[in-house]
Amino acid sequence: MNPSSANQSIDQVWQWLDQRRHLLLIAHERPDGDAFASVLGLFLALREAGKEAQAYFSVDSMPARYRPMFSRVGLEPGLCFAPDTPAINGLDGLICLDTANWERADLPSGMSQEMAEISCCNIDHHPDNSAYGQVNWIDETYAATAQMVMAMLQCRGLKISQECTTLLLTGLVADTGGFRFQNTDAKALRTAAAMLDDGADYAAIVDTLYCNEPFNKMRLKAHLLENSVFAFDNRLLYAVMEPAMIEKLGLSPADTEDCIDILRVVAGVQVACIVQPAEDGVRFSLRSRRLPYNVAEMARQLGGGGHPLAAGANMPKVGLKKALQRFMTVLERWFEK
Repeated sequence: MNPSSANQSIDQVWQWLDQRRHLLLIAHERPDGDAFASVLGLFLALREAGKEAQAYFSVDSMPARYRPMFSRVGLEPGLCFAPDTPAINGLDGLICLDTANWERADLPSGMSQEMAEISCCNIDHHPDNSAYGQVNWIDETYAATAQMVMAMLQCRGLKISQECTTLLLTGLVADTGGFRFQNTDAKALRTAAAMLDDGADYAAIVDTLYCNEPFNKMRLKAHLLENSVFAFDNRLLYAVMEPAMIEKLGLSPADTEDCIDILRVVAGVQVACIVQPAEDGVRFSLRSRRLPYNVAEMARQLGGGGHPLAAGANMPKVGLKKALQRFMTVLERWFEK
């Protein structure tokens, strides 16, 4: 998307926002750092600008990895974690952030029908976004949705607090892997520089995200690496993350988000995968080191989607053995190229 098109999309978002007074902000189910940051950063900015806004996540609390950075917004009225639900009476706008399709929207339990009747603004950087909103700003040239939120606030000329800027930089750092992944481009670095100019606490972000691992999470990563499996001339490395192991170590599923990186960084590996069995099927989380190993395309063949370098898929109503057979059959086509 060229700059003029991006500005036009941002203008449409603000025109939609200006017509609304009571807003609810959500992201995708199983939220990651960018999802938390984009929702909470925009939530705080809108409240600071005088809008009545609420934010909702279906997890019962902020994952330990992000808690130190996001605790500053925790006392803000209108922020809800399950089982609490936001007030929907009078809502006239729903903002979905970092959510590629309506099916993955992290809607409050029991409110899906009511939400479907509320005007929706869809802001996302996933290339496979289905444009399900009444207003859609989708731009895959951004490294993170939090970066898009920063751009829309800058275009409006809003004074952004240090807390808000730090939240948004946390999302950009998380989705670029600390500016290590291939989505780190000049635009991402310029945005980061602007955030630092606005007072974002980069040192605290890096310390929190990358230098503050709970001991039992390190044990989980060690277990995954020790029990990982190579395939396709060692270009694929995958591991099964059993729910019993997560429970044994006293972790929650939300605390395991970045465990895949322990596999991704192994020399020679082009694609890493965490396989997560559950009662309703099997989930695959995929990461690629570089193209042409496009894990979004791989995930789509498994019924999922995502980015070329980070994607996921769910196989419902299937056991681990059959799911792995299907997974290997799909990936074999890619590694034969």
